[in-house]
Amino acid sequence: MSHTTTSADQSDRSFAWAFGISVFAAAMLVMSGVLQALEGLSAILADEIYVGGPSYFLTLDLTAWGWFHLVLGIVAAGIGAAILAGRTWAVAGGIVIGCLAVMAHFLFIPQYPWWSIVAIAFNLLIIWSLCTRVDRDHTLT
Repeated sequence: MSHTTTSADQSDRSFAWAFGISVFAAAMLVMSGVLQALEGLSAILADEIYVGGPSYFLTLDLTAWGWFHLVLGIVAAGIGAAILAGRTWAVAGGIVIGCLAVMAHFLFIPQYPWWSIVAIAFNLLIIWSLCTRVDRDHTLT
């Protein structure tokens, strides 16, 4: 007995994948935001844990940089929660915050190179996931 796939089955499967990707992106954004806020908090409270690397084209005070990471992380976690709550505006906000986080971690490479590279990869995955969306016919666009 062969099973034929109808367009409704394909539409439901596409919607399930897109929904799963959206939930994944939102959860990753919350997690990334919390980690970034903790990173910022550690730079504010004990900036000596970060070792200064080779000279970089942009030199920043670690305490000021910590405040930037803290605020960006809190906003990212809030937007991730808004995506999980179904707020459509939060998807665009998540893409913008993901882009800002990539730039922030790129500039933070001299202080914490391996974590910055991992955080850049996480945020690029978040951006990709948020850019994958469902149209009105429940198909991936």
